[in-house]
Amino acid sequence: MLLFFFFFKQKTAYEMLRSLVGSEMCIRDRLEQIDDTSAVAWSNLHRHRTLQYLDLSFCLRLPDAALVQAAMFCPELEMLDITGCTSLTDVALYSVGGSCRKLAVLRLRMCMMFSTKALETFATASTGITNIDFTGCQELEMQTLEGFLTRCPKITHLNLASCSKLEDPALIVLEQRAPNLEVLNLAGCSAMTCSGLMRLIHMIKVLRKIDMSGTRISKTEKFVLSSVRESCELVKITTETRTKRRLHAFMTVEPKKPAPKNGAGAKGRK
Repeated sequence: MLLFFFFFKQKTAYEMLRSLVGSEMCIRDRLEQIDDTSAVAWSNLHRHRTLQYLDLSFCLRLPDAALVQAAMFCPELEMLDITGCTSLTDVALYSVGGSCRKLAVLRLRMCMMFSTKALETFATASTGITNIDFTGCQELEMQTLEGFLTRCPKITHLNLASCSKLEDPALIVLEQRAPNLEVLNLAGCSAMTCSGLMRLIHMIKVLRKIDMSGTRISKTEKFVLSSVRESCELVKITTETRTKRRLHAFMTVEPKKPAPKNGAGAKGRK
């Protein structure tokens, strides 16, 4: 039996912040993976008021106060990822909506703790949102989705993967509330039917891609849907295909680079 151990060196929040000093003039300042327990990191955020991309994914102990401070100090944010930040409450979302008026991309994967009222209040303040990710929000209901989309009519990319409570009526909501929708992910939404998707493709003319992986749509139904509008790409990756891809990626080994010849090595040493 073989055991493999992997060791990852993660930069501390202080190291990452220190490396960004003087980067305010950059068009795409970025600060990734802030440690959720570092007081130094949060106290230095005021130096990065032009920060546009902030990734806090899986900071499991991230408190509301930290995100409130980040939103206050970084009003230029355009993308915020709080995937898996399960310690946050409605207070944090209220603050982001009130402070980050330029926010266009928000990732809320596995964030099931926000209330309907908080999402609607955020959407009211952040009407510029174009990309929202609700992956894994299994408690997301149609009424909540409708309230959010009503206040954010500019949505072009919507990820509803594994939002298992959503059914065909939610597709009608998309028709009415998301006329600019271009990319839709419904992977794992097993309750969606062919008739609902057919109507959606027909009604939203700019829709160009739908991920139906993990749904009950058969190959025959997929063929029927494809005939509604050829410009709309339909993706359906089966569990078997997904497993094969992962196995292939795991088994693929990059070829070793040929060793330099003795002559070349000798020249290099000279």
